[in-house]
Amino acid sequence: MTNNINIEKRTFDDRDEYNRKPIAEKVISLLQKSSISVSPMIIDGGWGTGKTEFCHKLINLISQDEQKLNPIYINAFQADHADEPLMTLLASILSLMEKKENFDSSPFKKRIISVLRFSLKTIGKTSLIWVFKQGVDELNEGLKDEMNKTGNEIINNTVDALLKEHKDANKNIQVLQDALKKLTETSSIVIFVDELDRCRPDFAVSMLENIKHIFNVDGVQFVLVTNSEQLRASINHSYGTSIDAKKYLDKFIRFSFTLPVTFLQTGKDQDLSTEHFCTLIEADFPSLLNDQIKSFWVELFKNNQLSLREVETFTKNLKIYSLLASDKLEFTQENIGVPMLKIFGVFICSFFPELQPKILIDNEEHKITAALRQKTIPNIETSTDVFWTLPDHMVQIIYVMFWMNAKTIDSKDNPWKNKDASKYWENNIRRLFPCAIKEGINHQVDIIKKVIKTLMLTDDN
Repeated sequence: MTNNINIEKRTFDDRDEYNRKPIAEKVISLLQKSSISVSPMIIDGGWGTGKTEFCHKLINLISQDEQKLNPIYINAFQADHADEPLMTLLASILSLMEKKENFDSSPFKKRIISVLRFSLKTIGKTSLIWVFKQGVDELNEGLKDEMNKTGNEIINNTVDALLKEHKDANKNIQVLQDALKKLTETSSIVIFVDELDRCRPDFAVSMLENIKHIFNVDGVQFVLVTNSEQLRASINHSYGTSIDAKKYLDKFIRFSFTLPVTFLQTGKDQDLSTEHFCTLIEADFPSLLNDQIKSFWVELFKNNQLSLREVETFTKNLKIYSLLASDKLEFTQENIGVPMLKIFGVFICSFFPELQPKILIDNEEHKITAALRQKTIPNIETSTDVFWTLPDHMVQIIYVMFWMNAKTIDSKDNPWKNKDASKYWENNIRRLFPCAIKEGINHQVDIIKKVIKTLMLTDDN
């Protein structure tokens, strides 16, 4: 992202270009309605759609009213290597206890340690050290000493001793749940578990089961910020494909919603990726905001469903290309198609590296169209010249240009073998690339090849 403010401190007041604050306010309203159980809740979204930033902004919005909800943030992916989700969850609650004013946490610490005793039997002192670093640093030295002592005892325990610990586990868990109820008498705890979809499958599933079986307590709520599709894949990885992962997940989740990738502005749905790219390039490449060129990359983004993170990757590569090639991607009416192809070349390098040898070595120019992700072949026989006045067909025009001129396509398979009908498309192609019809597409392919070579650092210029 372009804002230099640390993401954990970011608020909707800093920026809310995607108009997500109203969504956050609704989430808070649901969490505060004790008569409606929405926990655990999933904030769903693909990778790179801004879930983590939204999560921190939501937490900071909650923190403005400290009396109603106490938020806790856990990055599950950072905790993944500790092997024990229970430790991660308990460490975060212990940390909250220490910070809470006028709250005597000492009666609960021993009970929490008792619950930890059994879970520590296989993870040893290394994970204990990790817990201290992740949230228990603020605990008093006496508790740290007790936990260290516990770790040493567990490491040296016999099997019989561990079995005895197991018999007491349910009792200790019940005491812990009672302690949590006491802690949340005046205000609820909301634990945000982020990046669960990036964790090892066994860790992710164990986290879900701990939340359900140990932390199913009034006043303790969970919000999972994750990609539910990947989470379902983790369930299948752990239990096998015969398990219906969706039904399994539904047992744990009370409410879920998908973070939208569009937002309403001036009465129209605006695509987040499009708006993000406009913000990123307006200083360096203002000419790419021209309506006709913009229509090309907007359609390209939509066809490929770019995430916000992918937009940033593409922008970075565009800037690298511009630096290496000393090309400002300037637009003029005479060369409108050329910057489109340069953008397309950078796009191929960013997201379709497998096409590079087909273009550079095999000269299979029609394979280029795979990156356009045109779902249907444009119907040339019903097309008219009005396409040029409607600039949201630039991707189709370039798609047709490469296929019409692909020498490897047999005439009987060419969807534009009707020469009379193809004149409409030819007129539009000629306006973008004056020589494309008469001289073929070698020059257009060379533009893309040159961009690819530049980003591969193999271009001579």
